[in-house]
Amino acid sequence: AKLAHNARSLRAGLLNRGWEVLGDAHILPVVVGADAVPLATRLWERGVFAPAIRYPTVALGAERIRLTVSAAHTDTEIERILDAFGDANEARS
Repeated sequence: AKLAHNARSLRAGLLNRGWEVLGDAHILPVVVGADAVPLATRLWERGVFAPAIRYPTVALGAERIRLTVSAAHTDTEIERILDAFGDANEARS
């Protein structure tokens, strides 16, 4: 139940911040296009491990960040991840 709650919270928070999120499981692909590697770097600098998945693993233009949430994540940690994505989204604009 905690894992499902965390996955829903993270997904909803990302969608509310304007990100395109695929699926609804505990592995959340966030489609970001060509920004995947620079975004992964910015997130890492904020303490969020979020690897970039890029071409040719996925189609050009469909590059993504792969998040994996667990039942061990706290609400505070999920908020920190969402804050990092919010800051990164502002930097993209």
